[in-house]
Amino acid sequence: MQDAAIETDDEDVAAPPEDEGDGWRPFTPKVEVERPTSRLAELLRNRSEVERLTSLDDEISTVRATDPMPKRYLASLLILRDLIHLGWHVRVHRDAISVRPHQRGATPAKQLVRRQLLHGRDDQLQSESVQRFVEKIERPSRGARHKSVLHLIADGKRIADDLRVIAEMPRATRPEALRKVCCPYIQIATSNARDPYTGLNLFHVWRYFRYTWSSRYRRPPGRHIAFLIRDASRPFHPIMAITALSSAVLQLTARDEWIGWTVHGLLALIEQGEVTDDEVLDALRRRVREDLANLYTEDLGFDGASPPRRDAALDAHLGSIAEVAQAARLEGLRTSAVDRKVAFDHAALIAAARTPLFRAKRANTARILLRLDHELAAMRAPLRDAVLDARAKNAMALALRQVKQHFAAASVMDIATCGAVPPYGPLLAGKLACMLMLTPFVRDAVKEAYQNEPSVIASQMAGRPLVRSPELAMVTTTSLYPERSSQYNRVKVPAGTLAEQPSPLGFREVGRSLGHGSTNLSVEAEEVLAEVAAERRDVRNVNFVFGEGQSAKLRELREATVALNLSDADLIQHGSPRIVYVAPLIECVRRVLLGVSPRVPRVVGDDGVEAVAEFWRSRWLASRVDHGQALVDTERKRPHELLVSRLGRADEPDELTLR
Repeated sequence: MQDAAIETDDEDVAAPPEDEGDGWRPFTPKVEVERPTSRLAELLRNRSEVERLTSLDDEISTVRATDPMPKRYLASLLILRDLIHLGWHVRVHRDAISVRPHQRGATPAKQLVRRQLLHGRDDQLQSESVQRFVEKIERPSRGARHKSVLHLIADGKRIADDLRVIAEMPRATRPEALRKVCCPYIQIATSNARDPYTGLNLFHVWRYFRYTWSSRYRRPPGRHIAFLIRDASRPFHPIMAITALSSAVLQLTARDEWIGWTVHGLLALIEQGEVTDDEVLDALRRRVREDLANLYTEDLGFDGASPPRRDAALDAHLGSIAEVAQAARLEGLRTSAVDRKVAFDHAALIAAARTPLFRAKRANTARILLRLDHELAAMRAPLRDAVLDARAKNAMALALRQVKQHFAAASVMDIATCGAVPPYGPLLAGKLACMLMLTPFVRDAVKEAYQNEPSVIASQMAGRPLVRSPELAMVTTTSLYPERSSQYNRVKVPAGTLAEQPSPLGFREVGRSLGHGSTNLSVEAEEVLAEVAAERRDVRNVNFVFGEGQSAKLRELREATVALNLSDADLIQHGSPRIVYVAPLIECVRRVLLGVSPRVPRVVGDDGVEAVAEFWRSRWLASRVDHGQALVDTERKRPHELLVSRLGRADEPDELTLR
């Protein structure tokens, strides 16, 4: 372990303890013990990284044995320990501690980001539940219904040998030969279906290979659909790659700018002539009116289907309803258990709409929508002049947020997972996975999975089932590391490869994320921080239920850092921006995602999988045949060495009996 993150100032030097210009953030927890920063500084001062971690581990063990246990002090120790594991810089000057993820102004190296990701992944692999899962998948008992997952890991040496034979063939005969040694197809990995070759639960297969990633696996909230990409040319059809789509995140500035979901981005589209002022105004007014009509308002004092003119009395009434409901919610959390069940019958949804959580949300939403209805009715083109007024600009931003909430839920999904599984990585199976995410197969799979499924939050806001027909128009993703992603680079599906495809499909780089997100803290730290957050309000405010708000983990971390007086440490700003990619699946996608043009349902036809597989073989796999190092890297990957139970271990793998 390197000591690059250790910085200790001598106590007798009168240098300033912090220089915010260098990105240092004060670490000054407010905890139960006396002089906490002095105590923490003593554990860290003049020690190497290994010594610091040992010192913190010893103190954590001592604190856990204390009765009563100082929970906030324990949380501070766990955070410091994890930050050091993650490669953050930790500086001690006298009794002051400062932290930063990396040097200010510098982009963190891939090695550092990978270290941070692996810390979360390896911590997850140490949990008993994950270890039991891996053991069951790798080493099934004699009476099990399934075979070992080892059958689904291809032998890299055999693949490399096959490709070397093809390398000796004339180029004219190679395409047919490649079809025989690699025949990709895509399969939906559902939890209610079993693999016909091994008997394994298909989603368990996907989850198993997801643990080979360098990042921790967390199933995202909302919609989620997983895919396996397999090779039909080999016994048991081994896994070539895995992918997954999940509900689009709501806050992604670079994406929103490109689509026109921000005022600045929208004005740019108008300037380019992609949309007109009047088209935009009509779309925004329709969106607001439709959202009002979809709001349960029987207990709010007006009819959402025929909204009244906004007036001060109604606004104050709705504000009072929201305030009373929020207080009732907090009181209910103190006295009652949280009910996470959601039913979609009429009576249950009416009851859900009237709960304090959703009554407060409905009242606040109604205030915003009524204001927007009034402001947009008065707004006139050109919009570039209209938004010079601060109030009009704010109204435009809020209306665009309504548009984004609607279309992000129904027409955009994030590629949450996409990449090759060993030994197919050197053969560029990751690019195959990217291209398959652009096929009609995926659009059809999303529609089939969710076309009859009511939206959980929207239905509880409406007091009746609301189904947002999923017509996927675009997928988005971000790079794993700050550097440009080789996987998405130059990935194109040429025009005409798919049915009714007049233009090329591919991934377009539109900017970078802001470097905010959930720090890869250990499960142990997260559990203690959740308790600290709950104690702050004498109630657990983050309960991981639909309707509470976005990014439950981030909200919980924020509440805990406020309780610990660590807001200035800004643990959520990890300082590792990611490249943002968008991949439109239809023509005129921005007009559709602004509500200017209607969505056009896909005409049922060829799913495009074989066409994309053939293009990948000719464009990418064929290039690997003559790439000696790629074949060497492929043949080095033997099935026993690729098991999840081997991750991070330097010893030789045990013999694994195939069943």
